Amino acid sequence: MAKLKIFENNDFTQKKPSKEGYINVVNNYVLSPTVFREFNMLANKSTRPTKLTQFAGLDKNSVQLKVFHEPAGGGSEEINNANCVIAVHKNKQKVSVAGLHNMTVPKDPLPNVSYLDVYVNAIVELHGDGIVNGETGMQRACKFLFGIMLLTRCR
Repeated sequence: MAKLKIFENNDFTQKKPSKEGYINVVNNYVLSPTVFREFNMLANKSTRPTKLTQFAGLDKNSVQLKVFHEPAGGGSEEINNANCVIAVHKNKQKVSVAGLHNMTVPKDPLPNVSYLDVYVNAIVELHGDGIVNGETGMQRACKFLFGIMLLTRCR
């Protein structure tokens, strides 16, 4: 499974996440019931990359943000309908079995978790932004956090 990422200025070399992009995905997809249902149920999974890029919207300079994935050979590549298929799986509420918990863990032990610095910095910046487009910094930080959890499985 590829991680989907949105970078500030569409520059994957800087590894700085686009706050606007992740927030836009949450606003334009997750929090829009009609769009959410259409994308999940009706959309052809081979055309979802184009739709997801549209959900990422524009950055603060009115430039269309791009969504990238990590191809098998490494690096980052802009997704499109030819190089990416997005399958949607609903979270399932499992019947609780006392004491049983499923945890997704990294493939190998990690030396540290400093790769999360860029995301934490973005959340701190958003939290302190004050009111932007009628939303508090806390509301925007929550949307950003949900967006990165949705697209990157960042842990």
